[in-house]
Amino acid sequence: MKRYLKRCLTIITILLVIIFATSCGNGAKISTGLILENNFIGRRVMDVSISKSDFNRYMQGPNHILENFINEKCPPELTWELHETEADYVARFTLEFDTKETYIRKVTNLLGTSPVVDMVQADSFLAKGIAYSENFTSKDLLSWLSNALVEEGYIDPSYKDEIFENDTTILYFGADEYPTSETINVSEITYLPFNSIDILTIPYVDGTYDRKVIFNIPKSTMEEKRNEIKAFMEDSIPSGALSLWETNPKSGDIVFSISLENTDKENIDAAMEKIFHSQAADFIDKKANNEGNMLEFNQTMTETLDLTKYISSRDGTASLRYFVASDVLSKAAILQDDGNTKDLSLWLDEDAYDGYIMAYSGDVSTITLNMEITYSYFPKEINIETVVKGNNYIQRTIEMLYDKQFEEKELTALKESINSIADRYALVDYKKTSSNYIIKFKQKGTKDEVSTGFGKIFADGNSAIEYDKDKKRFALHTITDFQEEISFGNFFGSASKNILVNYSVKLPAGDKISNDTIKNYADDDTVKIGEEEFKLSSYDKYILCKIKAESFNWVAILWWLLIILIVAVCLTAGYMGYVLLKEKLGDTDILANNKTNKANKIEKNIDIGNTIRFCTKCGEPIKKDNNFCTQCGNKIR
Repeated sequence: MKRYLKRCLTIITILLVIIFATSCGNGAKISTGLILENNFIGRRVMDVSISKSDFNRYMQGPNHILENFINEKCPPELTWELHETEADYVARFTLEFDTKETYIRKVTNLLGTSPVVDMVQADSFLAKGIAYSENFTSKDLLSWLSNALVEEGYIDPSYKDEIFENDTTILYFGADEYPTSETINVSEITYLPFNSIDILTIPYVDGTYDRKVIFNIPKSTMEEKRNEIKAFMEDSIPSGALSLWETNPKSGDIVFSISLENTDKENIDAAMEKIFHSQAADFIDKKANNEGNMLEFNQTMTETLDLTKYISSRDGTASLRYFVASDVLSKAAILQDDGNTKDLSLWLDEDAYDGYIMAYSGDVSTITLNMEITYSYFPKEINIETVVKGNNYIQRTIEMLYDKQFEEKELTALKESINSIADRYALVDYKKTSSNYIIKFKQKGTKDEVSTGFGKIFADGNSAIEYDKDKKRFALHTITDFQEEISFGNFFGSASKNILVNYSVKLPAGDKISNDTIKNYADDDTVKIGEEEFKLSSYDKYILCKIKAESFNWVAILWWLLIILIVAVCLTAGYMGYVLLKEKLGDTDILANNKTNKANKIEKNIDIGNTIRFCTKCGEPIKKDNNFCTQCGNKIR
C-alpha cells in the first residue's frame, strides 16, 4: 500500500511540476530515442523529465486523482512507466512495432493524420549506413496529454504549446547512433559509385526465356573493394547460369554478366532472387488469345525487381536499364502501387545492345514492370496464284515465304495455330528449303467457297471472284469478264507495308486477254500480262485485278453444224419424198400399160384359140388347169 501511495504521489508531483513549470516558461523536456533493427523492428522511447530542483520549487499540495487521469487518457498505442534519476523525475512513454506498417498505423492513430516515414538501409558492398526521415516530432505524439490537461482544466489553454519542449533526439540503428533534430532526419550512408545494371530478355513463344544480367562496375570501385565485390558477385550466380568477367576496352571499367538460356518463368524467378539477394523478386507471365490471327501470339510479362543490395546513391537508388528483344516487345509500363499503370516510351538505343529495345531506364530501389509481348510470324513475301478452271471451279494457292528458318518450338506452335484455323478451308503444306521456309495454302471449289475460306483463314481479310462469259451462242468469238479482289485487311498490321505480294491469275485455255485490258495496264510497271496470264507485284495489302478476255466459241461451231445438219436433213427428206412421189406416179403408168398388154395378150390368145386364163389381180397368164396365180397367189374362180 505504501508503494502504491508513493507511486501515486510521484505521478501527481510530476504532472503538477509540469503544470507549474509551464506557467513559468520552463516546459518538461522530452528526450527521444528511436531504436531500429533490421526489417523495421524496434521501439520509440519518449522520456518526459523535470529536474528535482524545479520540483522542489513548484511543488504544492498533491491531487490523488491524477494517476487515474493518466491511466484513463494514455492511448493504447503507448505503454508508460515512472522512475527517477539522481537529478530528475522521469515519465517514460514507449511505442513498440515489428514492421513499418505497424509503426505508421500507431503513429497515425496518435496524430490523427497519416505520417511520412522514409527509410533506406544500406548494408552492402557498395554502401553502409542508414537514411531515415519523419515529418512529426515526439511533442506531436504526446499532444494527447497536453490536450487532456487543458480539457480537464489543469492548465490554462494559453500555455498549451509550452507544456513540453524537445531536448534531444537520437536514432539508434544496430550498433550505431545518429543524433538528429526533433524531427528525425538522418542521412548517414557512405556509397561507392556503381554504373548501370542492365537486364536483357528474349522471350520465346513456347514460354521459355533467355535472360542476361550485366553489372557495369567502375574501375575505381573495383580497385577499392576488389575481393569483396568479386566474392559478392560470384555468390549471386544461380545454378545452371553462365558468368563472365570482362574489361571494357574503352573505359577500363569492369563488366560482370550472368546468363541463362531457354529457362522457364519459375527458374527466372528463382534466378533473380539469387542474383539480387532478395525474396521480393517476382516474375509472372500470362498468355492471351490470338483473337483469330493464326500468325500472332500475345502475352504479358510482369516482373518485380528489388535492387536494394546494389544501392549506390544518397537517394537510395540503383541505376537500372531494362531491355527486351526488339522484334517482340510491343508495349511497356510501370505497375504502380495503386494498381494503375504508367506507359513507358520504347527506345531503340543503337549504342546499347543490338536486337534489343530499351523499355526502362532510371534510378530505383524497387520497381514492377509490365511488358506486352507479341510474337508475329509474318512472311517476307506472299505469292498468290489463282487458276480459273471454269465458271464454277477455282483453284487458288497462297504461298507465304519466310527468309529464315524456325526453331522447332516456334514451328510447333505455329503449325498448331495455323491448322486449328485453316484446316477446314484449305490444305496446308509446310516446306523447308536451304534458305527459306514456305507455308502454302491450297484452296479449290466454287467462287464462293474459295472466297469464304480466304476470309476465315485471314480473319480480317476479304476475297471476291467474278467470272462471266457472254451468252451469245452463235457468235464465233465470246467475251469473258474476270475480276478478283483480295484484301488482307489489318491482318498483318503495320508489317503489311514490308510484305511483297506477288499475284497471278491463269484463265482457262483459249481465253486470251484482250488488247483493251493490256492498254489499261500499260502504264503500270507492277503489272505483266501474257496471252492467258496476268501478274501483279505490290506492297499494297489490297489487290484488284480486272480482265477482259476473248476466246473462239467452239460451241457456236457446234450450233452452226447442228443447224446445217438439220437443214441438210430437211433437204434430203424433201428430195426423197419427191423421188418417192415421182416413182409412185411412174408405177401407175406402168400398171396401165401392163393391163393393156395383158388385154392384148388375152385377145391374142383368144384369137389363136388358146385356152390359157389370166390373173384378174396381176394379169399374169394362168394355165387352164391351175386354180391359183403362180405369180401373186390370187385364187381363180
